[in-house]
Amino acid sequence: MLMDHLAKKMEYSGEQIPLKQIHDEKEDKKKSVTVVEYFKTALSLFWERRYLLLVVLGAFFNALRTLLSKVVLFHIDPVMTGWTERTTMMICCVPAILWYRLSLRTTVSLTAALLVTGVLSAAQIILIMTSYKYLNVGDAGAIISCNPIIIGILAWIFLSEKLRPVDLLSCVVAVLGVMLLSRPSEIFDGSAFLLSNLMLGFTAAIGGAFSIAIGGVLKRLLCIKEVNKHVSLLYVNFIGALICSIICTILEKWQLPNTITASVFLVLSGICGYLNNLMIMIALCHEKAYHVFVVNTSSVAMVYMLQYIFLHVSPDIYSTVGSTCVILSVVLISRTKTENTEEED
Repeated sequence: MLMDHLAKKMEYSGEQIPLKQIHDEKEDKKKSVTVVEYFKTALSLFWERRYLLLVVLGAFFNALRTLLSKVVLFHIDPVMTGWTERTTMMICCVPAILWYRLSLRTTVSLTAALLVTGVLSAAQIILIMTSYKYLNVGDAGAIISCNPIIIGILAWIFLSEKLRPVDLLSCVVAVLGVMLLSRPSEIFDGSAFLLSNLMLGFTAAIGGAFSIAIGGVLKRLLCIKEVNKHVSLLYVNFIGALICSIICTILEKWQLPNTITASVFLVLSGICGYLNNLMIMIALCHEKAYHVFVVNTSSVAMVYMLQYIFLHVSPDIYSTVGSTCVILSVVLISRTKTENTEEED
């Protein structure tokens, strides 16, 4: 059509337009249309994945929370830190529940799911805080960030969410990264094996990863059953705070930070934890469980960045290679997400 139009224009004007000029005009028009189409596609993809972008923001709050917790743990016990964080997160849920006049009633089965999630929440916070106390926050965060691999397997079994060969490959890469981060040459060093603080921190981080994974699948189930996110967080954090308070009483660990700065950091840590959990719950209502937690592992890189800026802790070769392996496993699963999305479309 363009060639015919230009030809007629030549006839009427009596001008001789070179064929090369006609071809260039046609190509320019094609490029213009292509750029517009790419821009529309990018905007469409951005809108479809807006919940995962919300998780990235939540990952930043998680990284900030990790750094604050590391500072606080110089002053108080991990269990006390867990109780304070869970209590702060529970209080943060109250304004939204009152504003929207949400009902706290649930069915028996959902109450049981909330109870189990709350118990896991308490175990998770204690294990994670213990790992932060005995490991660098970057190393602990990288080990804990293996949880998407576990979530992928559990979601495949219990929620019928697809798991592909590339996900299994990511498991191998993640395990390699964890082995590097665990410093095998230091852990398996004769009599120091059972007494090493490094081993305690490593074990706590692995336990934290499993508790996050199981809790993540249960949260996805609660979202599928349309339990309000604010109500879910209130129940989960209340149970978590209750269990932490019992442990604090038994172990006589009740204490407050001895400085105002540490107290402020402790409260800010709870607020950051609330924002991270809230954004994850919102995303879980629209995205698959392991996709959400894969994106949430971007907090690993953010932790290393914040750790270097504020704590002046430079990663060594083990941390660098191990974290790279963990992040590579995340990239592999992210690639699977893209392929799954194209098939669904």
